[in-house]
Amino acid sequence: MNIRVLIISDNEEACAAYRRAAESAGACCDSVSSLADIHRALVQTPYNGLLLDVVTGIKASHSERARVQDILEIFPTIRLKRGGQGENVRALLLSTNQGISVEEFITSHCLPFKARGIRRNPRIGLHFNVLLSPREDFPAEDTEKTVTMDIARGGCFLYSTRRWEGTETAWIQILEFEERTPIRVEICRHIPWGKSLAVPGIGAKFAGLSAGQTEAIRLMLDSRPATLS
Repeated sequence: MNIRVLIISDNEEACAAYRRAAESAGACCDSVSSLADIHRALVQTPYNGLLLDVVTGIKASHSERARVQDILEIFPTIRLKRGGQGENVRALLLSTNQGISVEEFITSHCLPFKARGIRRNPRIGLHFNVLLSPREDFPAEDTEKTVTMDIARGGCFLYSTRRWEGTETAWIQILEFEERTPIRVEICRHIPWGKSLAVPGIGAKFAGLSAGQTEAIRLMLDSRPATLS
């Protein structure tokens, strides 16, 4: 079994307890001390899962938690807390909030999940005003006024409560752009409203940017610090 997990904990004793529990289940472990360090670790190394210390997560700022929300949802993730002074470790699956042992998490969730990292270009928390529609002509009855929650050179996440199941492409107009030519996007991910404790919407990959729009995004991103570094 070749499983590698990332432990996020700012407490050395708790981190050591989590490491022993994961290694006893057959996993290799790395660790970071804050949510802000997750991106750097995932850029460098592919992982099969994440082990997040509850207290470390509580200490993180709202902006730090928001920046890694997508990562915690994509990777198998458990929240852990060390019980007392012993080796007892209590864990909850982040996706369902159900109790689970570290061993079961490693074998049932991390093992089937192909190890992966993330791109070096992080997403930036920029809120562009956007018109969003499944149709290129943007009919009023089928167009949603929304915003980007974040944006990268290759795509963005758009807030939306619309039901996008079964839809592969959409069209957007970014109102802040001087060139407002409709942009075709491919829908890579859909988070439906009311199904989880997450912002509803779609993860979209740019599929039809003009040269001017590409340059506008590049200039905007280069002028701001990365939200994850």
